[in-house]
Amino acid sequence: LVTAFGAEDGFGGIAQGMTIATRAGARVAAPADGWIEFAGPYRSYGNLLIINAGDGYLILLSGMERIDVQYGQFVLAGEPVAAMNA
Repeated sequence: LVTAFGAEDGFGGIAQGMTIATRAGARVAAPADGWIEFAGPYRSYGNLLIINAGDGYLILLSGMERIDVQYGQFVLAGEPVAAMNA
């Protein structure tokens, strides 16, 4: 865990999410069940994956080298969805 939710972000604000470091090439698993709302490159985030977990919650995952799911697909918690940069 690099930055916890609610921690100071180093820029005078409060982190609105979590930042987690991984080993190069690590598999990324869906943290919750949900529908894929976006899967692909996005601005400076690199590959971005947005999972709609329901009840107004969106999960954003970024920094992956490869995304293995598609828009509109339903994924289960723990299901492999991407791989980190090598």
